[in-house]
Amino acid sequence: LRLINQYGRERGERGLPKLLPGLNFIAGLNGERTETYSLNLNLLRDLRNEGLLLRRINIRQVEGEGFQDIPEKEFKSFKSAVRDTIDSPLLQELFPLGHVLKDVHWETHDGRTRLPVHLTEEHVGEHVHGRAGLTFGRQIGAYPILIGVPYHIPLERSSSIMITGHGARSITGVEIGLEINAATEKQLEAIPGIGKKAAWNIVSARAKLKRKEERPSIESIFASAKVQLDSTIQSVFADE
Repeated sequence: LRLINQYGRERGERGLPKLLPGLNFIAGLNGERTETYSLNLNLLRDLRNEGLLLRRINIRQVEGEGFQDIPEKEFKSFKSAVRDTIDSPLLQELFPLGHVLKDVHWETHDGRTRLPVHLTEEHVGEHVHGRAGLTFGRQIGAYPILIGVPYHIPLERSSSIMITGHGARSITGVEIGLEINAATEKQLEAIPGIGKKAAWNIVSARAKLKRKEERPSIESIFASAKVQLDSTIQSVFADE
């Protein structure tokens, strides 16, 4: 684990560490004791206290003839402690807010299950970009993190995102490189620092300014909408 961290934790071009280890814990193996769960949890805590990174922690059960019974209370307590005190901080360290991930491949709309309909024009066409809904995608690789975006992105293509939130074992984000004069209300809402009301004010202010000029600047749009334009918001938009 130390050796892989030493050479693999450096972030690569797509924004993630180049190579990280994973651990599998299998409950129900012969010889296991109730103390095994506290020993395993202490091991994970020692690894984290040392500053070592883990890409994944799988917790599995074996059942059937030839294996011993799993102590339900200890198993559930161990699994809950790992998810809450190990996985969650790891996720936030590996995927910090504001960090950019590149080459996210968009797979599904409004659910995590890939369906044949997702290959139709209704889901891959440019006209769906920015519509209300959810889009899920991943970077291509081993154990890629699930990424959700709170609006529709045409499927079967890739883009870069800025991380805006964390789930239990997934993250949320917003595309970078959006155009201020084309961004929809739903896309604006997804940007940190812009809520539903501010997004509507921006869309309204933009429409009024466009009566006088074809492509008003991001500064003039935000000023007219009375919405603060900070560096995080500005980093989401393409240079005009």
